[in-house]
Amino acid sequence: MKHKNKQKKVFATIQARMGSTRLPGKVLKKINGIPLLEYQIKRIKKSKTIDNVIIATTKKKEDDKIINLAKKLNVLYFRGSNKDVLKRITDATKKFKFDINVELISDSPFSDIKIIDKMVKFFIKNIGKYDYVSNGIKMTYPSGMEACIYESKTLINIEKKIKKNNKMREHVECHFTKNKKLKKCNISAPKKYHYPNIFLEVDTPKDLIMVSKIFKYFKKIKKTNFYLSDILIFLKKNKDIIEINKKVPRSWRRLKVSTMKNIKSITL
Repeated sequence: MKHKNKQKKVFATIQARMGSTRLPGKVLKKINGIPLLEYQIKRIKKSKTIDNVIIATTKKKEDDKIINLAKKLNVLYFRGSNKDVLKRITDATKKFKFDINVELISDSPFSDIKIIDKMVKFFIKNIGKYDYVSNGIKMTYPSGMEACIYESKTLINIEKKIKKNNKMREHVECHFTKNKKLKKCNISAPKKYHYPNIFLEVDTPKDLIMVSKIFKYFKKIKKTNFYLSDILIFLKKNKDIIEINKKVPRSWRRLKVSTMKNIKSITL
């Protein structure tokens, strides 16, 4: 990671825990002998705009395995609340004192640094104009490509105002997207990436089967550095793989903003 903007410290936080309800322990499920979270971390570490990675997990004993992986890969980690994810991420920003957070979730083993680096550069260039930049306010990219970017001080101010008994504290994104006072920008996928009905996230057993086929293909052709463009070329030639998890219900849909009114949308 070679961050050229020395005025701002940019960190990526990855929300990760073993306690998934639909696919327990999914973050450490192995494909080709490598945990899914390790794939994601190694991808993010190649970023040219992100200074460091923080694995934000819980204090539960079962998440010790996640901490062990963080240590093995030499990335930072933070342990906080299991259900109050808003507090967990906020406390991580306070502890490590970074300026800008690139928020990611651990069910995205194909996080694409080419997309993320463009978004970070855009955000830094437009600090003051936008409080929140995300390519997931409206889904145009394949799921699993989402990244949300904001200043740490904005998150800290938001967290103070959300009541401790608010059940939505288990999420972070909605407190930005539904806050009418914040200036938000949605990054829409260019035509070549516009496939919102392709699911590259891992939330269910069918998702794991689907992404396994992708990883195994690239291992077979000995291509270690591959990006969304490469994945889409492969899937267009193997459309049956897309169908594996296409009809899986997605719980995150209910959290998305129902209208794009007053939210700027651009393509980078």
